[in-house]
Amino acid sequence: MKEMKNTRSDRMRPEDCIWKPAVRRICLLLLLLFLPGCYGCCHAEMTDDRGFSVQRIGQMICNGDNAFSVEAPEDGTFSITIYDDVCRYRIIRESVSAGINEIRWDGCGYNGEQLDTKYYNFDFRLEGASGEIYRYFFRSPIVENAQHLQFVLPSSGTACSAVPEEWFVEIKAVRNGAVIFEILKDNEPEPVHIAERTVHTGRVEHFTFENIFGRSKPDAGE
Repeated sequence: MKEMKNTRSDRMRPEDCIWKPAVRRICLLLLLLFLPGCYGCCHAEMTDDRGFSVQRIGQMICNGDNAFSVEAPEDGTFSITIYDDVCRYRIIRESVSAGINEIRWDGCGYNGEQLDTKYYNFDFRLEGASGEIYRYFFRSPIVENAQHLQFVLPSSGTACSAVPEEWFVEIKAVRNGAVIFEILKDNEPEPVHIAERTVHTGRVEHFTFENIFGRSKPDAGE
């Protein structure tokens, strides 16, 4: 009778005692390295146990006014690097003081170009006066803001030539740009005067008739 040989593939070998624990250690290490990155990608607010935190204020918009609230545990230099898998689009550096700081970004790249609407990486770094380095990272979408003016409020629909100094208009813009003013004359479809004035994001701009058109009052029929 022939002796039967054990041909099972799962037979314990001496090298298994070394190889299998090593695989488990490698898998655990990869898991620990991967999880913090996933957490940062999904959260727009970050805090570490040293008192450093960054919070995105509202939605990020391209070619518009954006802001981050930064809580710094000490004075130092704060930087934001904005990039994707292709290239780096912008680095913003500002000095911050211990406490709450607001850092603003215009939504543009290095040369003032409008960024595409998609997800970008935001890498935050604080180099404290003590030499301590604080860092965090998250991904955020940048979207197009279709609304440019939050409100336009004239004191009245007509500027009275008797008291032109009483007429004004207040404007609040969603993004930096220019507002076009036109004066129409009775029974004429085309404007007789056109003026352009610069407006800034987040401000309530106050314009009088003279501020806009450079003269104290409208002509008869305007």
